[in-house]
Amino acid sequence: MGLRSIPLQTRRIGLLIICVLFLMGGCASERSSSPHSSSRKTSPETHTPLTAFRFGAIQTTYASVYADSSANSERLSECIYGDIVRIEDETRWWYAVKIGPYPDELAGWVHKSAIVELSPKASYLRERNIMTIVIRQNISQVFVWPSQTINIVMGTELPFIGESDQWYLVRLPNNDIGRIARAAVDPQPAISVPTQPLIHSKQDTQISPQQIVTQRRNIINTAKQFLGKVYVWGGSTPRGFDCSGLSYFVYKLNGIELPRVSWLQFRDDIGTKIKKTHLSHGDLVFFQTYKPGPSHVGIYIGDNQFIHASPRYGVTTSNLDEPYFKRRYVGAKTLFAALSQS
Repeated sequence: MGLRSIPLQTRRIGLLIICVLFLMGGCASERSSSPHSSSRKTSPETHTPLTAFRFGAIQTTYASVYADSSANSERLSECIYGDIVRIEDETRWWYAVKIGPYPDELAGWVHKSAIVELSPKASYLRERNIMTIVIRQNISQVFVWPSQTINIVMGTELPFIGESDQWYLVRLPNNDIGRIARAAVDPQPAISVPTQPLIHSKQDTQISPQQIVTQRRNIINTAKQFLGKVYVWGGSTPRGFDCSGLSYFVYKLNGIELPRVSWLQFRDDIGTKIKKTHLSHGDLVFFQTYKPGPSHVGIYIGDNQFIHASPRYGVTTSNLDEPYFKRRYVGAKTLFAALSQS
């Protein structure tokens, strides 16, 4: 994990058809819907609409996000420890949540046991908007006085509140203070990127052209680490990715928060649309696969190549000139024009 200084702006910077989806590269979470409009009602629980939005944080290592208030419904995505969700509805055992800062972001249901509610004035919410620390190791632990340990995984992001020679101090969702070994965060000799510890400043920061070059290289190298990982419907962690889960996670590890689904990543207010001839390392490329509009996304790595999560091949490299992708290409976005202007 490492230190990064990224502008606040970038943080805001989200059966035949099924056969085509699984064989050709659609994203699972693209088919998500509002938790209030699912056509498959699998639970008799009564909804309790909320009069005001509440916020919560994931308190388990992983938490699945479902299309309805039942583990038998479609799995849309997953969250990891520390992720913030907005609670919009509830039943006895489930919360209806939205994931991420975007108004029309991915919506689904998470079991209540995986979420701790946060007060509007919670230190966790306030401090997470100042500086955070992101875990680099596949598996690590947070140590809580006197003897508790919490398992966390790569991509876990927690508010950074201090450090010592061997530890980083972080705020936990329940307001406790935890200690994370520096080795879980700092660059290791065998790991080339990111080149700095993943501690992210959320304050507005000027980004130099050279820093942008480095950031692009870091995104490519981060994506390459996941080559060969399996495709998982709704996956957004190294346990397995769908297409937008991969781009979301790679950018997250490099200090940039994308929406969780590809059509939102292609939205006008996320980055800048660019011509194919202007593609550069780390830009996003989009394709129309199983439905109109962008439903598949990859990360451009140069020489007409891109890395993406394919239902058939897992995380792999493909060429923009391959007939399948050439005829389905719908456009590209860069997040780095915004960085250079911040």
